[in-house]
Amino acid sequence: MKSIKKYLLTVFLILVSIFISVETNAQTSTVNVLVVGGGGGGGYAGGGGGGAGGLLYDNAFSVGIGAYPVTVGAGGTAGTSSGSSNGGSGGNSVFSTLTAIGGGGAGDNGNNSLGGGSGGGGACGHLPGTGTSGQGHDGGTSTSGGPGVRSTGGGGGAGVAGGAGTGGSMGAGGAGLSYSISGSSVTYAGGGGGGGVEASGGTGGAGGGGAGGNTTSSNGANGSANSGGGGGGGGTQANVGSTNGGAGGSGIVIVAYPTGTISATGGTVTTSGGNTIHTFTGDGSFTITAIPSVVKLLVIGGGGGGGAGNGGGGGGGAGGYKYIAAHAVTPQSYSVTVGSGGGGGQNNGDGGANGGISVFDGVTALGGGGGGHYQDGAGSSGGSGGGGGASSTAQGNGGAGTSGQGNAGGNGIGTGGAGHYQAGGGGGAGAAGGNSSGFQAGAGGAGTANSISGSSVTYAGGGGGGADGSSPGAGGAGGGGAGGNSGSGGANGIANTGGGGGGGGGFGFAGGNGASGVVIISYVTADYAAYSITGGTITTSGANTIHTFTSNGTFTISTVTLPTVTSPTATGINSAGATLGANVTSNGGGTLTARGTCWGTSANPTTNCVAEGSTTTGIFTQVRTGMSSGTLIYYRGYATNSAGTGYSADGTFTTTTPTPATVNWNNGNVQEITLAADRSFVFTNGKSGGLYTLFLKQDGTGGHTVSWPSNVKWASGVTPTFTVTANAVDIIKFAHEGTNFFAVTTTLDIK
Repeated sequence: MKSIKKYLLTVFLILVSIFISVETNAQTSTVNVLVVGGGGGGGYAGGGGGGAGGLLYDNAFSVGIGAYPVTVGAGGTAGTSSGSSNGGSGGNSVFSTLTAIGGGGAGDNGNNSLGGGSGGGGACGHLPGTGTSGQGHDGGTSTSGGPGVRSTGGGGGAGVAGGAGTGGSMGAGGAGLSYSISGSSVTYAGGGGGGGVEASGGTGGAGGGGAGGNTTSSNGANGSANSGGGGGGGGTQANVGSTNGGAGGSGIVIVAYPTGTISATGGTVTTSGGNTIHTFTGDGSFTITAIPSVVKLLVIGGGGGGGAGNGGGGGGGAGGYKYIAAHAVTPQSYSVTVGSGGGGGQNNGDGGANGGISVFDGVTALGGGGGGHYQDGAGSSGGSGGGGGASSTAQGNGGAGTSGQGNAGGNGIGTGGAGHYQAGGGGGAGAAGGNSSGFQAGAGGAGTANSISGSSVTYAGGGGGGADGSSPGAGGAGGGGAGGNSGSGGANGIANTGGGGGGGGGFGFAGGNGASGVVIISYVTADYAAYSITGGTITTSGANTIHTFTSNGTFTISTVTLPTVTSPTATGINSAGATLGANVTSNGGGTLTARGTCWGTSANPTTNCVAEGSTTTGIFTQVRTGMSSGTLIYYRGYATNSAGTGYSADGTFTTTTPTPATVNWNNGNVQEITLAADRSFVFTNGKSGGLYTLFLKQDGTGGHTVSWPSNVKWASGVTPTFTVTANAVDIIKFAHEGTNFFAVTTTLDIK
């Protein structure tokens, strides 16, 4: 009975864990899981070796947010002279839907062995136990006979069957299987060696199996703790004595996953080689609190400013370009920094300033290097390097770009007399800045196109080099500003592209300012249905949602919970309905899609639910009808968001019972009735062919209803909804044919 209860409890916990993991959040991930059951105990006095605990390994087990109860099976008891002489079977180990069966206990020299994850080895002259397919193997067979012939079998292991006992040699325990889930290679679930009969016992199987006992000198060895190894069988020798079997080793459950892909607690937590490992050597719970998802991320630094000219100023380097196609995020707030563009050089001898860095969650795009000034000014290093300046006597080299973010700036040339002072272009994300040549200043390096925003946009182009003559360098594709000529300054980079500013032209013209950077985050909208995400300018394209930051801000991921609804109210109660309401005090962090009320004749109603029409928080009311008179009604408010529907507590009321009222048409064909309460009409003394008019008035309170007799007939069989506001007047005209009163006209709310 105890074992049945324990089995039912295990099944219940499994179902609970599945429910939690599936229902609390749609997000899933996978983990590596190793589950090893407890090893079986070795038998007493010529007993077989205990079978290893069953072993299950899944390298892609699907999990969701929630709690997963963990059960670690105990090792089976040893067969002894003072207790049961048969070894006990090991306990099952359980993780969610994975159940590793405990190893089979081995019999003594008078009993067969038991099956399990792996089967117990056969006792002298008796049958071994069978293993469970996919978890372990059978125990080894034994032999019977006289001295020098009798032998015992080893317990089965996860890797191979237990060794057979033959010709006086005892069977070894079957070998287990090796896994590196713990961070190093460990062998689990080896079978126990058979007990010695007038000889040495069999060796324990690799993976924690205990060695068999030797006649009278030693008991069978216990299986190693948390290996699922079987216990060794006890030895025996005629006319000398016998020894006890060894206990099975306890089982183990190990869960591992790449660090950062899951946030979880439970067991002993370690890390190894980029993985987080949870090791359970006893019962517990593996609880996942968050499953990071991934976003596409583009981070562009601010572009460098162009150098000032008096000859040619170098083009500014583009801001660094960083694109990650799968960046892991979790529910929290992330600071976003968008780098400003570097200022262009303003006076003779001024180089351009470097752009500012852009940052999201440790991903940093450096600002572009400033362009060199005209007088032997080298470009500055940055995300992409600034172009070198040029004068009549010297030239500057381009600045270096940063590996993985951009390219070097081009070199300037300052020799050859007037018209030959041409600066180098700033480097771009896609190509280096152009070197100047002859009368032509270097073009800005091209940027890189990306469709993260929903359409293809090119970012991080270098600024063109300034020229002393008429041939400045073009700005690089991706927002780079063009260089100035002998009569103009360099152009500014295009905002929020990270483009470099153009270098200034001859005669002291200023360099262009570098463009500001940008941070763009994109994700599949459906993947984040359970979350509220804010920050930046939010747009959608196809199946994706895009957050664009053109200045500093915060990107926040919040888990959406059910809306909170409180304070159910019922007013204006009558025989057919009431005005119901509630207060939506929280939208749960998501967008409300509906709010309203439900009613029914039992607690926690989910029927007769009607949306009120608004989708905001706050107090609301709505008129509800269709209820039966004199009936106890349960009602509650509700609100719905992406996480589901939240309800208020129940309220109750009883609809009123209308007061009977007789309309005696002998008192006149035109009658007036003022409703001071709900009424149930009865018509009497109508004449066939008669026409009758009823003025139906609400009193100063209003809200009163009428129940009509069954012989009143309405157009299309539908009773009109009469006016219930205070002092309202409705007029109904009937024609009588001897049995029924037919409503000829109904005029509502006469003013």
